[in-house]
Amino acid sequence: MAKEAKENKAKKRIEYIDIAKGIAIILVIIGHTVPDGSFLKDYIYGFHMPLFFLVSGYFFKERPVKEYVRKQGVRLMVPYAVTAVGIIALSAGKKVLRRNWPEAIRLFKVQSLAAVYGSGMDMPLYRGSSTIIPDIGAIWFLPAIFFGLLILNLSLKCRHSWVVVLISAAAGMISVHFVWLPMSIQPGMVAVVFLYTGYLSRKYQLIEKVSRVWIVLVSVPLTFVGPYICGCTILASNSYRYGPVNLLFAFPGMLVILYISKVIEVHSPKLNGCFRFFGADTLIILCTHCLEMKGLTLWRVRDNLAARYAAYAAAVYLAVIVIRVVGAAIAVFLKRRIKLLQKIF
Repeated sequence: MAKEAKENKAKKRIEYIDIAKGIAIILVIIGHTVPDGSFLKDYIYGFHMPLFFLVSGYFFKERPVKEYVRKQGVRLMVPYAVTAVGIIALSAGKKVLRRNWPEAIRLFKVQSLAAVYGSGMDMPLYRGSSTIIPDIGAIWFLPAIFFGLLILNLSLKCRHSWVVVLISAAAGMISVHFVWLPMSIQPGMVAVVFLYTGYLSRKYQLIEKVSRVWIVLVSVPLTFVGPYICGCTILASNSYRYGPVNLLFAFPGMLVILYISKVIEVHSPKLNGCFRFFGADTLIILCTHCLEMKGLTLWRVRDNLAARYAAYAAAVYLAVIVIRVVGAAIAVFLKRRIKLLQKIF
């Protein structure tokens, strides 16, 4: 009976974390749709990607470095490579269909460089450089988490792992002001803070304490204070107005989402199923969303319509969000029925 109760508890814990992942991936879509500079965008960016890192750390298990590189390299970098090739093909292919060969060649070169470098934002190669590295889009998260988990794996082999984590985060924040490294290594170095927190959360069952009312009462107002004070926190480019303070303000938002996920799990079967549907397959949603943004460029249509019909701009943004969420649902539906997609994603 004790063993059965323990298994049921583990299953329950995974269920509400899947709900949290579902909420977070929808927030990714919303965050990529609403206008830059809006409070909603700043609010979402404050915690949505840190939550993914925290969850990844929650399920992380220490293993030999060679084994980690081999397994995680396939799990994370194969989807990255497939999506990057798709972006290159879509970007250049649209121009080929229009017989605009110079532009097709230019886009092929630009997107190929973006794929090789793996940057989440357009960034100068080094301070003062006129060479700008083009971004590959949302899949920057995949190489970033690969290197972040690798650093976490190495840190856990040290006596004072927390020291290694803090040094990694500090080095990631400082070095970006001098040089921009490939494959989103520096965002991964900073994200180790959230990965390590997730790891400790499982080890000491910290997430189980989220349901305590006082934690929620403190966290809710802080989720609004954070973006108001710190502005937009962009992990993809290690953009933090107040450095470590930005990272600290990510935690209240994550706690609130985890609490909401627990409430949904217990009290709303319909929302439970809906968010778990998305949360169980966030990888293919992230990759197809990136394909749409970088390859199909729906955002151009959004911006044109919002500018042309300024009075109805909010409706335009809402419509694009709905279209993107529906697209995410279709991607999950296809993945669960096509074996090739299951192997890749």
